[in-house]
Amino acid sequence: MSATQPAPATFLSTSATFRIDVVSRNHISDKHLEHEAALLGLTGLGELRRSRYYLVRGTLDAAAAQRLGETLLSDPCLLYTSDAADE
Repeated sequence: MSATQPAPATFLSTSATFRIDVVSRNHISDKHLEHEAALLGLTGLGELRRSRYYLVRGTLDAAAAQRLGETLLSDPCLLYTSDAADE
């Protein structure tokens, strides 16, 4: 009778997806966007501002995602990263 070996344990790495918003430190409305919206007949929109967002997936935690946004994805003099807690 032969003894069977149990299969080795398989560990699946869990990955998370983070949305990193990068917005201007200048909180004024983008006049170019306002003009383009007016040309489309869109009025009463209020403030229009540009932003970028990145979806980052990987085996990282919230602190690592924050560090990524602050050091790689934005210019600290002109831009900042925000999260849902900031709004």
